[in-house]
Amino acid sequence: MTESSLRKQQKTLTRDLIMEALVGLISDEGMGDFSVQSVADRAGVSHRTVYRHYPSREALLNALAEWLDERMLERGGVMQIDDESEFPEAIRRNFRLFEEMREMVDAYVVLCTATGARVEARTRRTREIQRLIRRTVAGHLSSKHAKAASSLIRLISGSTAWHQMRTEYSIDAASTSDAIAWAAGVLIRELADGGGPSTDN
Repeated sequence: MTESSLRKQQKTLTRDLIMEALVGLISDEGMGDFSVQSVADRAGVSHRTVYRHYPSREALLNALAEWLDERMLERGGVMQIDDESEFPEAIRRNFRLFEEMREMVDAYVVLCTATGARVEARTRRTREIQRLIRRTVAGHLSSKHAKAASSLIRLISGSTAWHQMRTEYSIDAASTSDAIAWAAGVLIRELADGGGPSTDN
């Protein structure tokens, strides 16, 4: 093994330790005790090591998003949608994985909500979905209404909606998946049929 590949392997191992510690900490303690030092202590590494890799809470959150995306892809998750008709099946597949990785996804949603930080991967996915919906089924709408409609589809098809349905409303995993896949399908069909938010407002 070359020195560069060994360094890369060590970096990946350190990242995994830090991400697992972050997820465990948020899962066990919530946001109250969350600090770089508490993550370092739980991961068994120095504060300096965590800070060198992730100099801010936002950097930690972005790393957690990437780490979660990698695990989703490894398990067959859908991280990019190329056709609006793929939404219902993508939602069902991703929500099944959210359930399998519940501790990770819950920690990610809690962190996003509590910090209000902009997550690069999430922002990128939102833009991709807005462009797709505008191009395929919302071209008849004004720019602001197309953005609102596509943003609604994005909102209900992501981890935040899954988390709220499961925790706030106590809806079981299968019912959550079915309801949101149905809702996304209804919205997309409505747009395809020329409907959408009122253009009179």
